[in-house]
Amino acid sequence: MSTIPANADRSPRPPAREFTALVDLADAELLKIKEAERSRVLGADPQVAVFREFWSQTLPTALSVRVGATRKSLTDLREQVDIAHGLGGETGV
Repeated sequence: MSTIPANADRSPRPPAREFTALVDLADAELLKIKEAERSRVLGADPQVAVFREFWSQTLPTALSVRVGATRKSLTDLREQVDIAHGLGGETGV
């Protein structure tokens, strides 16, 4: 089973808000998990390991998978769209 964002391998558009929100949460969630692991109560909870695996391994691996006919990953495509949208923008003058 797989899914590819619409036209991702031809003409990528800015990612959906949900995608951006999820990806942008990763660093903050990993910090929370580290804090939880130091907790006497939460540190022994096996569910914390599941969360750590998702944010540190599963999500980054999913983002690195090549999309469609392109040789680019979702991370590459997101960066490409971000850069393209910044071209010709305000220069701070």
